[in-house]
Amino acid sequence: MKDYAFYNGIITPYDACTIPLSDRSIFFGDSVYDVVLGHKGVPYQLEDHLNRLLTNAERIGLRNIPCNTEIREAIDLVLKESAADDFVLYIQLSGYGKRREHQRGSEKANLLITVTESVIPDKLYFVDAVTEVDRRHGYCDVKTTNLLPAVLSTGTAIKEGGEVTIYVRDGVVSECSSANVSFIKNNVLVTHPLDSNILPGISEKNLVRVCKTLGIGHDVRYFSERELFSADAVFVTSTTKLLRLCRRIDGIALPTVGCSVANTLFSDLRREIM
Repeated sequence: MKDYAFYNGIITPYDACTIPLSDRSIFFGDSVYDVVLGHKGVPYQLEDHLNRLLTNAERIGLRNIPCNTEIREAIDLVLKESAADDFVLYIQLSGYGKRREHQRGSEKANLLITVTESVIPDKLYFVDAVTEVDRRHGYCDVKTTNLLPAVLSTGTAIKEGGEVTIYVRDGVVSECSSANVSFIKNNVLVTHPLDSNILPGISEKNLVRVCKTLGIGHDVRYFSERELFSADAVFVTSTTKLLRLCRRIDGIALPTVGCSVANTLFSDLRREIM
């Protein structure tokens, strides 16, 4: 057995985990989460993920939140049960309520942790994307479990021959349905400002850092969909997939002049985990 779950102090096999109806993630999506990739029992950049999780919990007003140390201790317990070499760690904090009422209860926030066997990508993969008007909520910088817009967008992308959706808001590219999007042009990496329209991606943060070690500049600004089609390389970054090179957008092939640098960036990012 390699997949396990921890819920408020109880560890069970993944499929045996039960969550009570008092957990407000069920009726209201009143919860935040984070996902961590790991290898040989070591979660990669756990501190960054926990900082984002606890910040997001405060953003939505969760009270009585477990502290960083409590969450780390729980993670250690559930990881000891798993024999997976490569794994994905899911951590969720949710509100409590005795009944289905909009007001939260005063109990300590619920803590759910799962560890599931995974495979760390071993090479750079290409990804095809489709664009879509961004009709999501105004808390895109908070990693909540309200993922219906992302689910629907991913379904649309697959129907149209893609894998991910690139959101466009008022002519400006924001992010993907489950990843960040950035691009390189003339040896400069361009990323979206860290505002409420995107999730502050940890993988994208790592990408910026690795680019700097290679002498690649960094520009933080808003950019249009048109700029992606003339970029040297368009990147899709996420925790579990690390970095992928966008091959087509809306069925239109993109330039491939950035393939060599993309391979180098991917290798450097993967090396840090292994």
